[in-house]
Amino acid sequence: MSRVKNNETVQIIPLQIGHILEVKSILDNQFGFDYISVNELKNKLNNPNNLCLVAKKGTEILGISVAILGKSDELSHHLLEKKDWFINEFKDKKLIGVRKQMAVKKTYQGKGIGTQLMNESIHILNKTCDVIITIVWNQGDSQIMEKLMKKNQFRPILLIANYWKNDSIKMKYNCLVCQIIPCTCSATIYRRDNFK
Repeated sequence: MSRVKNNETVQIIPLQIGHILEVKSILDNQFGFDYISVNELKNKLNNPNNLCLVAKKGTEILGISVAILGKSDELSHHLLEKKDWFINEFKDKKLIGVRKQMAVKKTYQGKGIGTQLMNESIHILNKTCDVIITIVWNQGDSQIMEKLMKKNQFRPILLIANYWKNDSIKMKYNCLVCQIIPCTCSATIYRRDNFK
C-alpha cells in the first residue's frame, strides 16, 4: 500500500471482474470511446499471459496498467504495423513484457498513481522477463511519460507514425486527440533490458 499526496491509502492490486466497468470508463476517457471493449477486458482476466493491475482507494478504481507477456512472435501483433521489426528486434529474448496501456482518472493525475502502477508492473515483469517494452502515445502529456520512462531506465528505440491508424479503422474507435477515424497519432516504443 502507498499513499496519494493527500494521505489517502492506495492499493495496487490485480484487476478483478467487479472492476471492469469502472476500468472501461477510465480507458474510454483517456484513449477514446471503445478503444477497448468490456469483453476484451474480461478476456484479459482469463489469460495468464496478461498482467492487469488497478490502483484502488476504498472501493474506487483510480487507474489501470495492462501488460502482456510472451515471445516476440506471440506478441508481434501488438506492434500493429511493425510486426516484422518486433520479431527481428527481440527474437533472442525468451520472455518479453509489453506494457500496452496505463490510464489514471483525471482527478487523480499528477498524484503519483501512474508511477505506482508502473513501478509495480515493472517489479512483477522483472521477475520473469528479459526485456520490457512500453508503447507510449505521443500526445499532449507525452513529456510526462518521457520523464517517467527515463526515470525507470527505459530508452526510446522507435517512433512509429500513424501507429493506431489501421487499428482505429478496423476497431472503429475515436481517438480523443484526432476526434475522427482514422487516428493519426504516433507512438514511441521504449525498451528496458532486465539484467538479472
